[in-house]
Formats: sequence, structure tokens, C-alpha cells
Amino acid sequence: MSWYRWVRAAGLGATMGCLPTAALEVDAARLVEEIAELGPRVPGSAAHLAAREALVARLEEIGLSDVTERSLPDDIINIEAVSPGSGEGEVVVAAHYDSVASSPGALDDLSGCAVAIAALAEIHAVPHHRTVRLVLFDGEEQGLIGSQAWSRSLSPQAGEAIVAALVLEMLGDAASSRPLVLDLPARSGGGRRFSPAWLVHQVTTVGEEVDFPMAVGSSRAGVAMQILSRTNRVPYSSDRASLVVAGIPAVLLTDFDPLRRSPVHHGPGDVASRLDAQRLDRWTQLVVGSVLALDRLAGRPSWEDDYLYFWGRVWIRRDLMWVGFVLWVAMVFAARPGRWAGAEASERRTRGRRYLPGYLFRLSYLGVTFLSPTIAGPIVFPLALISIWRSRRGGRALVLQAIGALPTVVGLVVLVWARALGATSDLAPEPLPAFLVVAALGTFCWQMGVPAARSGG
Repeated sequence: MSWYRWVRAAGLGATMGCLPTAALEVDAARLVEEIAELGPRVPGSAAHLAAREALVARLEEIGLSDVTERSLPDDIINIEAVSPGSGEGEVVVAAHYDSVASSPGALDDLSGCAVAIAALAEIHAVPHHRTVRLVLFDGEEQGLIGSQAWSRSLSPQAGEAIVAALVLEMLGDAASSRPLVLDLPARSGGGRRFSPAWLVHQVTTVGEEVDFPMAVGSSRAGVAMQILSRTNRVPYSSDRASLVVAGIPAVLLTDFDPLRRSPVHHGPGDVASRLDAQRLDRWTQLVVGSVLALDRLAGRPSWEDDYLYFWGRVWIRRDLMWVGFVLWVAMVFAARPGRWAGAEASERRTRGRRYLPGYLFRLSYLGVTFLSPTIAGPIVFPLALISIWRSRRGGRALVLQAIGALPTVVGLVVLVWARALGATSDLAPEPLPAFLVVAALGTFCWQMGVPAARSGG
């Protein structure tokens, strides 16, 4: 599938005039195979030098400008090249070319380098407004050294000029199911920062357009993994974290699923034969489409990293708050207590006791909705729907309690699973939202155990 189809898909063909008819194609799978044969690429080793020379030669071959090797201490050398644009601003495509000492690193991360180069070869043949910068980081396995140094070297003006960065890591795994946006927390000033929601929306939308639909967090339990990454400490990191901490909108695109243990990760089995050549081609087209879509943006949207991806779209905090508020209003109307005027004191006390559990549930639910909708939404929103159903239709308490507890049970199962795989460590939740979630679950179960709300709650 050639580059000019993505130009037309992005709506650029009519404004570009006469377009070239061909681009120098790069076989990503073959490039991985050639360099992986050199062996582990530890900075300072002969294989590291030979790999760097091969990558630079390929960048020069496809005609990129300003191919540069930037040296850092401890034999760490970043590689940069650009495809100049006709206007202002930049889009960055990045990967890392070093490996651990025990692995030839075909998947981690020659695959990302090869896809980045193949994508730049196609993009370079297309007139584009923004400069597209390719950065192949070094020293990622030694603690993100290359990406941290590169981010710190940017002037404030250069950082602001970067609309977005696509960081490619571990692509083309033949055992993978769906491509992933892996948005793990980046530590910044004692806090945690995630990729901006607008950029996650951008790449997932392009994934749908190029028939390569993406998941977020995990291909198996995406919503649960997104919640876990916001409430647990996660041991994984990548060059994306360096960019996000530096204030550069960046997203990690990968086939690495934290809920699936890879048998070859950082081992001698990480060889080129384990990669799927067709999947690498599909990754290439997703990157091309994403860069062209980013090239069309008028500017950098505001950074909103409190979001949840499900049902094929990105729901930011404001969206979920409105959904939660509408459900709360529906619960209030469905459970209104009716007329108590004229009732005897004993009857009013009976109705009050029946009404109290529902009232406390709605109160704690409202607190969760406004304090932490992206974390609590998948847990408490179903409880609201069940509460509305029961108020209008009735139902068996135990069945409704079991249905309401299902999202929590699934989340706990995924948590145990993630802990067993080493994908999460200790909990790091916000105390008040955590308390309100527990209160909502408890009062929901209490509410289900009393007579229906029409005579109280």
C-alpha cells in the first residue's frame, strides 16, 4: 500500500499539486534482519558501531537531510535526520537502536528503528508542512540516557515547535493480537504524567482509518490496565517518558502487552525470524498516516491526560463527569421517595431507613464522579444503571449485587494477573477517591438488600 493513498486519505492530495509517483521503499523486516545479525548492540561495542554506521547509511540513502550523530558520555550516540517541511513546527518519530548485552534486540528495538526509517522514506516523498524529525536514541536500556539528554538539550522554542512525538517500541511481534498505545505513567516533579488524550485520539483514529485498529493499555483488558496504571506503580518505562516529562506531547506505539509475558524479551531468542513482516508493513502505514494527520493540525491542542479509552473513543474527564452526572440525576428521579405527608411517625421512620442506603450510595457516587471519574467510572457507572433499573423494575437483590460487583471482581483478577507478571507493583491510589469507591460499593450492596426505593430509596 503506497504512500500516496495516505496522502489522499489525509485530504492533502488536492492541495499539493503534482505529487511524485514513487518513493524509495525500505523493507523494514529485511533491515531488522541485517542489523540483528551483528549481535547485541551495547554502547561502545563493535556491533553497536556497525549498527550505527548501517543506520546512518540507510538514512542518507533515502535522502533525509542533516543526518547527524550526537555523542554523549559513555559511548552513547544519538542519531538524527530530518525531512524538511515547507512551514513551521515539527513532528518527531523516534525509536532506540541499542540493546541489552544478552539479546540481539530484533524486537527491542530494531523493529521500531526499521519502521521509523521505512515511514520516513515514504513521508519524505510527500510535500508536507511541518518538518518531520527522526531520532534514533541510544542508551535506552541503560536508563533512557539518550532520550533524556536529547530532551534536555532542546531550547524552550524548539520544544514548543514540536507538535507531537511518536515513539516506536517493539513492533511486529508475530504473537501480538492488536497494536497498542501503551500510556504508562512518567514521573514528573514527584507526580505522574500521561500522554495527552488528543494524541491518543489521533493515533487510534488513524488506526481505524488504515484498518489496523489499536487498543490502549492492553489488548486483553484495556480498561482495567488503564486504571491499574493510574493507581499502581508500573516498572516499565521507555523513551516516551523522557519526552513527556520535558513537556513534549508523546505517545508510545508498541506490540508489547504488559499483561502478556514475552518469552524472548531481553533474551537471546529476540531474533528477526520472530517478527511478522506484514505486521511491520502495517505499522509503517499507521505511522505514515499518523504523521500526515499531525501535519494537518493547526497547532498543539491543550494537554489533558486524565482520560479513559473504551468503546472505540477517548473519554476525557469532562466527558465522564457529564455521563456520571446524568446518571446521578436519573437515579434521583427514579428513587424519589414519594409523598410522606400525613404518614404516621413509625411509617416515616420505616421509609427513612429504607431510603438511607440509596441516599448514601448516591452521595458517594456523586463524590466519585466529580473527584475521579476516569478511574471510578467503569466501577460505579454500572452500579448507577442497576440502581435505576431496580427502582423502576425491581429485581432479586443477590443477582443485582453480583452483577454490580462484576467490574470490581474483573479488576481484582486483572490486578492479581498483572502482579504475577510483574506489570504492577504496590498500590498508589488517591486516598479520598479510593474511600468513596469503597463507600459506593458498600452502600450499593446495602441498598440492594432493602425493599425497593419507591417506598424509600
